[in-house]
Amino acid sequence: MKDLQTADRALADALRAVAEEDTHLSASPAIEAQVMAAFDAMAIARRRRTRTIVAALGAAAVLVAAAVVFRTRQTTDVNPGRQPWFIRLRAK
Repeated sequence: MKDLQTADRALADALRAVAEEDTHLSASPAIEAQVMAAFDAMAIARRRRTRTIVAALGAAAVLVAAAVVFRTRQTTDVNPGRQPWFIRLRAK
């Protein structure tokens, strides 16, 4: 039991020493602000690229749908009383 307490105390002392060293070695607030600003700029650029790609894919989908509708309307008979050519050939 005493060995565990000694090990825990040694670990706690070592962690305190590392924490104290980190406070002295950490970056200045100005550097930290610059790093955070650069990170935020990269995140904003990534979001902008994602939105652009989604918008382009949406526009392409609309164009494809419009082309399909346009081609379908061209191939269907506008005059419903008129018979297709293959039926007219059979009737002769």
